[in-house]
Amino acid sequence: MNLKQAYDFYQGVKLSEVAKDLAVSEAFVSQVLSGKRSSAQVTTELRQRIENRITELKSNLCSQSC
Repeated sequence: MNLKQAYDFYQGVKLSEVAKDLAVSEAFVSQVLSGKRSSAQVTTELRQRIENRITELKSNLCSQSC
């Protein structure tokens, strides 16, 4: 699963928050996500936030069914 697919699938990660925290424009973050631009910093931050989202979803699932 590529970064864009993961972003779409797991939802919950807001590009505006990533942009604000990295002091870049939301448009730039969107372009990195779509593959039109590249930035190791933005890619790393998006990956980390998606991983955090996965952890959050797993935790919520377990707390409801465990």
